[in-house]
Amino acid sequence: MSTALPSGLLPAVETHCPDRPQFSGFMKPTRVEGEVANLEVYGTIPADIDGTFYRVMPDPQFAPFIENDPWFNGDGTPDVCYYRIGADGKFLETVWLVAPVVAMIHDFALTENRFRFPLIPQLCDQWSPETPFYVGVLPRVGAKPSDVRWFRRPSCFTSHSSNAYEDPATGNIVFDLGLSDKNVFFWWPDAAGNAPAPETLRSQLVWLTIDPRAESLELTAEKHVEVLQTDDTEFYRHVYFDLMDPALGTDFHAIGPHLGGGYPLYNSLGHLALVTRATEVYIPGPTRVVQEPVFIPRRGSTTECDGYVLALINNYASMSSELHLLDTNDFTHALAVIKLPLRLRLRHGLHGNWVDAVEAGK
Repeated sequence: MSTALPSGLLPAVETHCPDRPQFSGFMKPTRVEGEVANLEVYGTIPADIDGTFYRVMPDPQFAPFIENDPWFNGDGTPDVCYYRIGADGKFLETVWLVAPVVAMIHDFALTENRFRFPLIPQLCDQWSPETPFYVGVLPRVGAKPSDVRWFRRPSCFTSHSSNAYEDPATGNIVFDLGLSDKNVFFWWPDAAGNAPAPETLRSQLVWLTIDPRAESLELTAEKHVEVLQTDDTEFYRHVYFDLMDPALGTDFHAIGPHLGGGYPLYNSLGHLALVTRATEVYIPGPTRVVQEPVFIPRRGSTTECDGYVLALINNYASMSSELHLLDTNDFTHALAVIKLPLRLRLRHGLHGNWVDAVEAGK
């Protein structure tokens, strides 16, 4: 059968990926999509799990109090666009903003009345330790460009937030996110070529308190939690996150030549109980690194974080990918390991979410 296509039917595409670390080696994207049935499963997949794990853009949030989807765009440009889309796919509002710096916008958080997004002092592909860390705060509904307020603190790096809520007693915003005083994207050094050694990087879960009515824009109210996917409740007691601990037995000598570049490494999954400060760690094995975990609620349960955690795992011994399923009641052991049979490079990334079949059918 001929595979020739008439000219002009397909748009022009690049003949190869950019010659950069994040597009090379194991990280080189593949242009293949497909469906595979009857996957090889070691362990048990509970009968109440019925849905789809989507790999999507950064960073999906499903707040329990809204029906419309809020979005933003503006990475690598001073122009930032915030917009909301209704269930019918129509735009409800669009707000254009001008950021104080051309920085990286990666994650966001929202509460019932406010939308906030951090500006990481990664100016395009260069770390800037002199540039403050900004948090833009905007009314969630009916905002104007002049309504945005750019709060700031000394330079730091954050990737993902764990949660945000409004204090009903004060009206203040509590914004929880992991902060590091060093450049976590170490493959993009500063102007002088300086970059931290990966093994020196450390992040803390920090609770930022923001008064949206304050005259001062300086962020000074912080609470550090020693130690990120929740089930998107407002007030919460559990956080699940990626973790890198070199002491956990990862064979970096064996997997190093195959890693590629352009992304941070995590070799385990963590669970932090915020009330007791107790932690649990799941270690997938010496030749595996983990991607972002997603939470799957247990069917019929109303208890916070009662369910399962699913994560895509890179197995560098077999150069293939796996899905590891954990029960939140037994977090340190895999309930099931699902082998993805094709030797495809599932590009390392930290974005995705679970959609239950019931929700998908609405």
